[in-house]
Amino acid sequence: MQRLILSFALLLSFAGGAAAADLPTYKAPPAPVVPPPTFSWAGPYVGVQTGGEWGSISGPFGNSTLTGFGPYTVDPSGVLFGGYVGYNWQWQSLVFGVEGDLNGAIGAKTTKDNVLWDGLAFYDIGGEQTWTADARLRAGYAIDRLLLYFAGGLAFGDVRTTYANAGLAPYYTETTNRTGWTLGVGGEYAFTNSIVGRVEYRYTDLGSKAFNNAAIGINTYDDPKFTSNAVLVGLSYKLW
Repeated sequence: MQRLILSFALLLSFAGGAAAADLPTYKAPPAPVVPPPTFSWAGPYVGVQTGGEWGSISGPFGNSTLTGFGPYTVDPSGVLFGGYVGYNWQWQSLVFGVEGDLNGAIGAKTTKDNVLWDGLAFYDIGGEQTWTADARLRAGYAIDRLLLYFAGGLAFGDVRTTYANAGLAPYYTETTNRTGWTLGVGGEYAFTNSIVGRVEYRYTDLGSKAFNNAAIGINTYDDPKFTSNAVLVGLSYKLW
């Protein structure tokens, strides 16, 4: 009897082992893949920028006591350099911000020679800009670390014109500080969570501002209008 019971137990053990061998092997599910966090454009930043500016100054140079005027256009161009500071807010892929900048200009001057004033004499007219500033609103669309945006707002700057008898030193200089408007488009890329590069185009219109110097022998009237195109590259530091 004992042999019979032992044989039956061994048979059950063998059958159970064979059945267990037929069962699929349990494997733990793979760990979920966590995507890297999306870059956030929200927060303050400060940066530096440089680029080229191509301006245009045009006016009806003349003598207010005479009827003749000599229309002219000079095209000052040069290098801008300066800095900017701003703040962004982000809602999903939409980014909104405010920004201000201040720039100096190097070499942004030129001269128009032999402008005929009143049919009697020729004159040389020079145009120049030495600084610009902007206060703008921005709106853009973010694709993770890439931001494409529009910007527009108030523009500030000086416009300087000089007047000389042809071939002689200037006898009069007029400098005006002005307020106008600017529009631009650009793109930014976040190389790291803190370092952001940009390329931007902007158009600026500072309008015209008339003046009349009624000094004896210098009676000079002009209403120079200033516009410019600029391409800027910048590098900023995102504070948080």
